[in-house]
Amino acid sequence: MSNNKQKGYHMRKPVPFVVIAILLGLLISGFGQRLAAAQPHALAPLLDTPNSPAAFTNYRAVTDDNSACNLTHSNCSQQQPSTAVNPANPLNVVIAGKDWRPADGNQRYVWLYTTTDSGASWANQPITYPAGTTVFNSTDGVVQWDGSGNVYANVIAYNTAPSIKEGNYVTHSSDGGRTWSTAVQVDAVGHEDRAWLAIDKQPSSPYFGRLYVCWYDYVAHNDYCAHSADQGASWSAPGLGIPTPRGYINPVVQPDGTLNVFYNNEDTLNLVRSTDGGNTFAAPIIAATITGVYNNRSGRGWNVNSIPAAAVGPEGNLYLTWLDDRNEATSGWDIYFTHSTDNGASWAAPLKVNDDSGNHDQFEPAIAVAPNGRIDVVFMDMRNDPANILADLYYTSSADDGQSFATNQRVTDVNFNLSDGIPSDSYGDAGDYLGVSATNSDVWAAWTDTRNSDGHGSHAEDVYAGHLHISTPTVTPVPATNTPAPSNTPGGPTNTPIPTNTPAPPTNTPAPSNTPGGPTSTALPPTATPADCSNPFIDLQGNIFYAAIHTLNCRGVVNGTDATHYSPAASSTRGQFARVIVLAVAVPFFTPTNGPTFSDVSPTYFAYLYIESGYQAAILSGFDQAGCQAAGATYPCYLPNRAITRAQLTKLVVNATHYPLVTPGTQTFSDVPSSNVFYIAVETAHAHHVINGFPDHNFRPNQSIRRDEMAQIVYAAAINPLFGKSVKKGYV
Repeated sequence: MSNNKQKGYHMRKPVPFVVIAILLGLLISGFGQRLAAAQPHALAPLLDTPNSPAAFTNYRAVTDDNSACNLTHSNCSQQQPSTAVNPANPLNVVIAGKDWRPADGNQRYVWLYTTTDSGASWANQPITYPAGTTVFNSTDGVVQWDGSGNVYANVIAYNTAPSIKEGNYVTHSSDGGRTWSTAVQVDAVGHEDRAWLAIDKQPSSPYFGRLYVCWYDYVAHNDYCAHSADQGASWSAPGLGIPTPRGYINPVVQPDGTLNVFYNNEDTLNLVRSTDGGNTFAAPIIAATITGVYNNRSGRGWNVNSIPAAAVGPEGNLYLTWLDDRNEATSGWDIYFTHSTDNGASWAAPLKVNDDSGNHDQFEPAIAVAPNGRIDVVFMDMRNDPANILADLYYTSSADDGQSFATNQRVTDVNFNLSDGIPSDSYGDAGDYLGVSATNSDVWAAWTDTRNSDGHGSHAEDVYAGHLHISTPTVTPVPATNTPAPSNTPGGPTNTPIPTNTPAPPTNTPAPSNTPGGPTSTALPPTATPADCSNPFIDLQGNIFYAAIHTLNCRGVVNGTDATHYSPAASSTRGQFARVIVLAVAVPFFTPTNGPTFSDVSPTYFAYLYIESGYQAAILSGFDQAGCQAAGATYPCYLPNRAITRAQLTKLVVNATHYPLVTPGTQTFSDVPSSNVFYIAVETAHAHHVINGFPDHNFRPNQSIRRDEMAQIVYAAAINPLFGKSVKKGYV
C-alpha cells in the first residue's frame, strides 16, 4: 500500500465452514489428534516437471461468484496477498488478501483464505474484532506460522476515513486456519502503513514464540515495531522510531533470536538489528544501494514500489531482494538479490535474479527459504508480452546460498493485465506485494490476478495461488541436529539394559508397498503417491523396512543419526519416538505456558516440543511416582532417554492412530497372553496388519525396539493404509 492511502473494514461475523481432514494431510499437518475416517477432496495432480512452461498448478483462492457479485456490487476485487504454508503439512496453506466483496465498491477488508487439501478447495472468512470496536476498513494483511503449530495474521484496521485508525490487529488460529481468534489490538498510533509480521520460530532462541509487528507511520515518517511474548494476548509499547522517507518495512528473525528490520530509505535498503527481543536496536546498516522505482510507466493504471523482501536461512544467513531500475536502458526493471553471512555486517554484490534477455519489466519480488536452505523467489514478469503490458508470475530458486539462481520458471498458466479493474479506493494500486512460502518439498505462491476480468473493470482482480511440488530436492538437506545418535544418547536407568540380541530382519520378505487395502475405518487420501526424495542413508541397503524408513524420511517424520546413517539396528528411545509419532499423526504442537510438564524434559531437550504436544494430546504419558523414584528421577518424569519396548511402542501407536480395539477369542502370540497389560493393543495392531510378530509365534513385547522396527510400525499404522496393507510375512 502506498503512502497516504485511505483504508477500511466492514465488520461481519466469520463465515463457518467445514474442513474435511484426510489422512495424508493429517500425517504431515498440524491438524487434529486423530486419524479418523474422512471423505477426501479431489486433489489436483502434483507436478514433477519443474522445467515445464507452467510448473505450478494454479488455483483461484477466493470463493465469491463473479457473476453474482457483479450484479450486487460495483467491485468485488481481491488483491495484495500474503501466504504461509504449514511447515508440517504442505497441503495446508493460509493466504491473507484485501477483499472488496462485501462492500459497495469503495471499502476493503482483509479476508483469510485457507486450504487443507492442496488447493482443491478454499474457505474464505473475514477477521473478527473485539466487541465495541468500530472498524470500517482494513488492509495490509500478513500471515505467518509460528514454531508451535499456530498461524497468525496481522492487519491494519481503520474506524474513520481518511486518517483516524484503530491500529494494527493480530488474530491467530490453532487449527490450521479453520477458525480464528478475535483480533487483539497491537497499537493505536495512527497513520499505519505497510505493516509486517515476524515470529521467532526457533525453540533454542531465548525469545522463542515472540511475535513482532512493524509498520511505517506515513505522517511522522517513522518506522515502528511492537512485540508480544504471550501469543499476541498483549503487546509492548511501539519502539524503534527510525526516521525514513519511504518505510516499506520487513522484519525477519534469525535462529538465535535476533530481530532484523529491513526498510526502504529511498536510495538504500537499510537494516536495524535487535538482540534483546525488540527492546532496543543498533544503528542502521546499509544492506544495498538501489535505483528505486516509486511510480509506474505511462499507460499503466497501477503503482509499483521498490519494497524490500527479506528472509533468513537455517544457518542464520540474511537474504534480501528488491525491484531495481539500474538497467533501465537495456533490460527494464529487474529483480536483484544480495545476502549476508555475518549478521548484516557485510553484503555480497547485488545479483540479478531474472534471466530474460529482452527489455521487459519484472517487479514485486517475494522471497522464502525452505528448512533445507533452498532460497525461493517469485516476481511479476512481463517477458511474454512484447508490449510490456501483460504480466505473469515467475519463480526461481538458489541451491548454493544465493551465489546463483536457477533458470526462471513460469508460475501462471495465463498472463493478464494488472491495469484492469483496480478498485476506486486503492489509490492506483494493483497490490503492493505478493507472497511465497516453502517447505523442503513444496513451494506455494500467491498473487493478484485479472484473468477473470470482463474487460470493463467489473470483477477484475482475484487472488490466485500456485503450487509446485518438488519431487527431488535440489538442495542437500542440512543434517538434523535435534535427534542425537542413539550411541550418544544417555541411557536412562541402569536397570533397563539395551538388548543386543535383536535378530536381524529376514532379507527375503520385502515390505510390500503396492497392495491396496488397509484398515476399513481409515479413508484413502486423494493421492497415493508419497512425496519422494533422495535417500541420504548408506546403511539401509537390503533392509526389509527400507520403504517405511524412506517414506517417513521424505515426509520429515524420521531423520538419521547423522547425515548419511539411519542406524537401523540401534534402539529407539522414548524421546525419539515422541518426535516420530507426533509428526506422523500430526498432533498439534503445544508449548505449556507454565513451564515443563516433566522434571526430566527441559525446554532445551531436542524432543521437548513433541513430548509436550503428545502429552497434551493424551497419546503420551509419563511415569507414576514409584516409577520415577525407581529410575532416580523426580516425579513427574518422562524418562526420555530410556529405550522403548516393542509392546510399549505398539500401544502408543494404537492410541495415537485410534484404531478400533480388537479382543480376539484366542491370543495370537505365545508371549502376550490376555493377562498382559499390552494384550489388547498388540492384538489390535495385529488385526489391522500393523505388526506380525516372529516366526516362532512370539512378539517379544519386552524387547527394546530397533529404529527400523519403529519406522515400520509407525509407517504401517499411520501411512501404509494409504498405499496398502502392512507386511503379512516376516516380522515386526
